[in-house]
Amino acid sequence: MKKSLMYSQIALILICLCACNIQNKEAMNKMSWIEGEWINEKDGELSIETWRFNNPAKLEGNGNILIEGDTVFSEQMFIEIIDSEITFTAIPSGKMATRFKLVLQEEKRLEFENLEHDFPQRIIYWQENENTLNARIEGLVNESVKSFDFSWNKVSVEK
Repeated sequence: MKKSLMYSQIALILICLCACNIQNKEAMNKMSWIEGEWINEKDGELSIETWRFNNPAKLEGNGNILIEGDTVFSEQMFIEIIDSEITFTAIPSGKMATRFKLVLQEEKRLEFENLEHDFPQRIIYWQENENTLNARIEGLVNESVKSFDFSWNKVSVEK
């Protein structure tokens, strides 16, 4: 009887893990709107953000800011499933990786949060139309909410 109960519990745990994994993969598939190359040029500053699916469970991103052709900021980013959770990982050039947990996913909106991080504590991506990608980073700085908004246009690919 005890063995039967133990096997039933193991089976239930495996079913739950598989169901969670399937839900996360479906959630990742719904993020395809972020995929592509995005660009913004303003006041001599060129901002480029690129997102590609490495595999069905991992989006890889790169963000770069160039001024007069020189890279002044570079960052690697990943949206992936880690320990049954969807996370956003940011790795600014020369710095440690920081993970943010997905806290909201709507059709064309993603919100990631890490309240333990100094700044930002929240990263938000959204799309109002298929040719524009928007982002906001926000968090508390000296007990005041601070935020920065970004907007990129999709780079069309000639076929």
